[in-house]
Amino acid sequence: MRALEFGADHTEVDAAVLAEFTEELLVLRVGDVAWWLPYRVNRWLQEAMAI
Repeated sequence: MRALEFGADHTEVDAAVLAEFTEELLVLRVGDVAWWLPYRVNRWLQEAMAI
């Protein structure tokens, strides 16, 4: 988990572990980088408002 905390190349993490974390929605892959997701990623139901 520490390796993924600030993003890590997916080749630096054991493939089986990375697959398991990804299946459980605990890791997000962006290109070659895998990121640990401490919280579930949610989107606003509507556009953010600027004041």
